[in-house]
Amino acid sequence: MDNSEDFNRILFESLPIGLALTRLDGTIVDINPAFAEMLGRTSEEVYRLSYWDITPAEFKEEEHRQLQSLHAFGQYGPYEKEYLHADGHRVPVRLQGRILKRNGEDFIWSSIEDITITKLAERDVNRFKATLDETLDCVFMFKSDSLKFFYVNQGAIKQVGYDLDEMMDMTPFDIKPEINEAQFRDIIAPLVEGNQKITTFETIHEHKDGHRIPVEIFLQYIQLSNEEPHFIAIVRDITERKQAEHILQKTNEELEERVQQRTAEYLQAKEEAERANRAKSQFLSSMSHELRTPLNAILGFSQLIEMDAKKEIVRENAQEIINGGNHLLELINEVLDLSKIESGNVEFFIQSHSLNENLNYALCMIKPLVDKNSIQIIDNVSSLPDIDINVDERRFKQVLLNILSNAIKYNSENGKVTIDCSLNDENMLCLSIVDSGEGLTPEQHDSLFKPFDRAGAENSHIEGTGLGLVISRGYIEKMGGQLTVESVVGKGSCFWIKVPLS
Repeated sequence: MDNSEDFNRILFESLPIGLALTRLDGTIVDINPAFAEMLGRTSEEVYRLSYWDITPAEFKEEEHRQLQSLHAFGQYGPYEKEYLHADGHRVPVRLQGRILKRNGEDFIWSSIEDITITKLAERDVNRFKATLDETLDCVFMFKSDSLKFFYVNQGAIKQVGYDLDEMMDMTPFDIKPEINEAQFRDIIAPLVEGNQKITTFETIHEHKDGHRIPVEIFLQYIQLSNEEPHFIAIVRDITERKQAEHILQKTNEELEERVQQRTAEYLQAKEEAERANRAKSQFLSSMSHELRTPLNAILGFSQLIEMDAKKEIVRENAQEIINGGNHLLELINEVLDLSKIESGNVEFFIQSHSLNENLNYALCMIKPLVDKNSIQIIDNVSSLPDIDINVDERRFKQVLLNILSNAIKYNSENGKVTIDCSLNDENMLCLSIVDSGEGLTPEQHDSLFKPFDRAGAENSHIEGTGLGLVISRGYIEKMGGQLTVESVVGKGSCFWIKVPLS
């Protein structure tokens, strides 16, 4: 018997679960170490306390109900409550007990289990579920064998319209009208077989009332060692995205149709403009040729009159006719050149030519004009080693003559013209012709290369047609170069002629 009591005492002392013997008034009679440790106290400290000293006030009503059960049935619990720990925090416990008679007195024999870890786990689960319920996405979890849902969040319930009990008897393909079970199992097969970690696809969910919802699904297979394998699906309602895509597609179609219409209108207008331009060029070409014949006759007879005239006044009148005729002939030639450039009918024979030879030719041709206007020519190019350029020689000479004659005609009295050149990194010759004239205003600068626009010199004594610069730029661009101008009022102008090197 003594051995039995010793054994029971050893067992009482060593059990990890809390054990306590108390009187009906709450006096603590006996406890094991596990119970004292649960409270963060020594056994001696616990014996000095009453059962009510370690129970929070809000549980006393429940305690009295359990005492009533104890008196009525001889036992109480199990039920959950909290104890006050020595450091002030509360210890969640689950306890149950029964009446124990000892020496004719009734005692309460209780077993107490610390459920702190369980409560923490429940709290984490509840927090996780609350988080899932608050998320904007819908969460569905279903088993891998039966495919039945075992968890859905509030978002999922709201999306498909079924209540929680109804959902627990359903499967994913019950809310997917376009997918049957076999098709769904084909979708999840790569996840089960381990070939994919996650799959994403778009489908349709059908609401309980019958309306359909376009959704995007992120599906993952979960297989943990201590749990049955299952699936978790994060489902996103993409109704707004689909509407936006539809609007965007419709807008793109309308835009494409509008672009095609505008393109057709542009091509038609371009064709009409080209046809009109060709007609204009043909008209100008034929008219230029038609005008030359009578004009040459006028010039020829005017020269005969000048030669045979006895009176000075007759000779002077004949000279005016000749001057006017020559000016008109120059204009006709320039109009013909411009029409050829615009129509693309000008043939260029681009070859390697000497810069110095072309420049010296032009300087010789303008010498009478230089002497007439008392202009100083500063040639900084001819003294340099000769440079070979790729140009159509005849038209390049025409450009040089045009730019140089303008630099002389629009110069100041006793002014000067400076000619320089350099090479740039683009394998181009940069020839500059700078005059010391009045220069150009920004407005004159903008209109300089427009046909028949002489930048304000129309009413001056300086002869010109307003076509020379337009033709010159056209020639230079056809030869792969550029013709540009820089000018400051009161400081003259600089024309840049850029052409390819050989």
